[in-house]
Amino acid sequence: SCASLYENPQAFLASVHPDDRERVSHTLRLAQTTGQPFEHEYRVVRPDGSTRWVMDRVFPIVTEAGIPARYVGVVADVSERHQTEEHLRQAATVFECTRDGVMIADLNDCLLAVNKAFTEITGYSEAEALGSKTSLQRSDRHGPDFFQALWASLLDTGHWQGEIWNRRK
Repeated sequence: SCASLYENPQAFLASVHPDDRERVSHTLRLAQTTGQPFEHEYRVVRPDGSTRWVMDRVFPIVTEAGIPARYVGVVADVSERHQTEEHLRQAATVFECTRDGVMIADLNDCLLAVNKAFTEITGYSEAEALGSKTSLQRSDRHGPDFFQALWASLLDTGHWQGEIWNRRK
């Protein structure tokens, strides 16, 4: 059981992923020395071999002499958050490394983010582009119907794909 795992330090450390074991052991030794509360994240290997990320928030129970007699805490499974963070890191890498110019705008047509390819293609720096309207580079080669269809697609499906004539700075 989970409770028995935490009662036996050796069994607990054996369940910690080998790559995290030394760091977790160091944190526990430091907590015993300082008597301070602590929080840390690490991976555990479950009996079925699967790995999960957990976060411990631990607080000392101190004797009248001020010595930590034991610790109590909460363990939470944070695997989903770690997976989401990894997907965000991957998306950020794609955003920055693609050779296509990418801009992200809000529903008020205000630029929130641009990638490096956008700045190279358009000649506008990130600082110049952020906060401006997407019309910053409009070439006037497309009429109002084109932009109405573009925004209708964005609002309807959440994306638009196509080619657009824009102008450089």
